[in-house]
Amino acid sequence: MPAVLSRGISVPILPAAFIVNRYYYTISNMFTFSDVVLLARKIAVGILLTFIPFVLIAGGIWLAWKLFI
Repeated sequence: MPAVLSRGISVPILPAAFIVNRYYYTISNMFTFSDVVLLARKIAVGILLTFIPFVLIAGGIWLAWKLFI
């Protein structure tokens, strides 16, 4: 039974699975262990690459402080 949104737009409700390109994907087969590991590695690399500019700026301020003050 489709859900009716405002202005009479109906959206089908799919129980425990959804359709992408005519294939059913359930939550159990969407993410494998290797997918989770890859996602964790990408997040870790993103965090490290975010901290590099802050470390360089902090090191430059510390160096300037030591040399000139």
